[in-house]
Amino acid sequence: MKNNLDSGAPVAPTEGMSPLLQEVSSLLHESPKAAKKRCKGVTKNGAACTAWAMEGGLCYFHANPDKAAELGRNGGRHRKQTYEQSTEHIAPPESAADVRQECWPRHGPWVG
Repeated sequence: MKNNLDSGAPVAPTEGMSPLLQEVSSLLHESPKAAKKRCKGVTKNGAACTAWAMEGGLCYFHANPDKAAELGRNGGRHRKQTYEQSTEHIAPPESAADVRQECWPRHGPWVG
């Protein structure tokens, strides 16, 4: 699928995306002129950011620092899993051999 910009770069479909991801996607494909420069931002460890810059000279996440945390938080919530705890009592292992037997019941990972 082609966008309507001069670059002819493909644009990812946005159907089914959250509004926040649609915003990020549209900004990433915003302007072919803006995509020719690197971000002027600095990472937490002091290195130069290597992401492509937008119109203001910063990448999307340096221009919108709260968006990275928001996207990470939303992704974490999406992947949240809960597990039921077993009511079965399991005796603690008494030796390393017991641990190996529980973890690798057949032959162990060291046996080919």
